Amino acid sequence: VRNSDVSVIYSDRLTDRAPMVIDLVKSRFKLEGLELSVDASLRRRDGSQSRVDFFATGALRALDLQGMLGGTWRAHADLSAISAELAEAFLPPTWRLPINGSANVAADVSWDAAQLRDASLSLDAAALQPPDGGDRASVSGRAELTRTASGWLCAVDDFVVGVADREWPAASMRLSLDETDTTSLVRFDVANMTVYDLPYLASFLPEQAANTVLGSRLSGTIVKGDGFLQFDRDVAGVSGAPGALDDYEVNLEYVGLSVASLYGLPGFSNLTGTLRMTDETGSLTLNSEDAALVLPSLFAEDVAIDEIAGTLIWRQPGDVVNVVSDAIRVRSRSLEATGTLEMVIQPESGVESADIAGSWSLGDVNDAKALLPTAILRPKLTRWLQESL
Repeated sequence: VRNSDVSVIYSDRLTDRAPMVIDLVKSRFKLEGLELSVDASLRRRDGSQSRVDFFATGALRALDLQGMLGGTWRAHADLSAISAELAEAFLPPTWRLPINGSANVAADVSWDAAQLRDASLSLDAAALQPPDGGDRASVSGRAELTRTASGWLCAVDDFVVGVADREWPAASMRLSLDETDTTSLVRFDVANMTVYDLPYLASFLPEQAANTVLGSRLSGTIVKGDGFLQFDRDVAGVSGAPGALDDYEVNLEYVGLSVASLYGLPGFSNLTGTLRMTDETGSLTLNSEDAALVLPSLFAEDVAIDEIAGTLIWRQPGDVVNVVSDAIRVRSRSLEATGTLEMVIQPESGVESADIAGSWSLGDVNDAKALLPTAILRPKLTRWLQESL
């Protein structure tokens, strides 16, 4: 069966969107036994360049609707100049895409017995913009999704984000999901993942999540990383329901990492090193230059660090966080120090106690003023120390 020059009027009575006219430029349906092939090209009649070219082949189980849906299918689609406004027209009425712009998408999908087996997606989107304005952005990359015996495997390659005249380096990511009756295990592996332009990214998130992202002031490059997140799927006796995070492990190698002080923990800027973190303990190995320490609970201003090397280890046995370092070396201006560090941190109130031991060398006593923990000293004592040094 062949058709051409057919028009379809799409009207959504659940919303106030104007009816949409879609021209079926061409279509072909061919059935040989239980083998069905479909080939079609559609274009929106509004003067835009929006177009969909679609091809699919299926091995049917029977010549009825149930036999068609339960068959084995492979499909390919090229979507050209698809705008966010056009995509929203086919989404539930309450859904709104947090972006304006258009994209070109190429997709391949296969399924068997009404279950998805694998899919791949190639995306190239330019001139994207948040609804409230701001810098334009572009996104491109490839993704593949494959069903496994116990879950899913997702691979993302050549993922590039550009904002204004800045472009993130191409990144890659691997995600896997393995499910049992009681747990969901997500494993991840990333490479060359750069993070910046947080205000732009946060504009697409709900308010609470956006505030957390903005508060972290996270930036830098994850050269490589891996780990897992394990969730409890049994909630209130309902197996498979979304559950709480039960266990996790994160391992990262980073360059130029910066993060604000959150929950009483120290913040840093321009760090290079490695991070290992679980639900109970973690370690931070540092080998950085031209960095800074951000800890408002001790220092009123950021402490400039010319060089820092060593390892910080923290444990959370209960309601407090214990931070220790058996050997850390710091150089800040004319100060050089090596030694050990022990801190007890209350997540709600900050540093509860600190014990520092080691050797110190200070070439200019004036440089010590920047290292006074003025946030915990009485104003009179702070003034005396500042004037005395």
